[in-house]
Amino acid sequence: MALTFRKLEVFVAVAELGNFRKAAERLGISQPSVSSQVKAMERYLGYELFERRRGGPAALSAHGRDFLTGALELVAARSALTPERFRA
Repeated sequence: MALTFRKLEVFVAVAELGNFRKAAERLGISQPSVSSQVKAMERYLGYELFERRRGGPAALSAHGRDFLTGALELVAARSALTPERFRA
């Protein structure tokens, strides 16, 4: 599994909203898809990004807070690379 921009966007949405269901709604995908993508990222990275508590908010783990910094930079950089920006 490779890290993709979409997986980074999913991670950022959960981190910002603190909720897998709300992140799914924002992104227009199912909550199980959000959970699956985050779990796949955690397996790939070798650490948990969120401290999960049943019924509670999805709080970032220490690793998740560190990872969020880089993820935000990459998502922002990708957003800046629009075709309109490079048209003459």
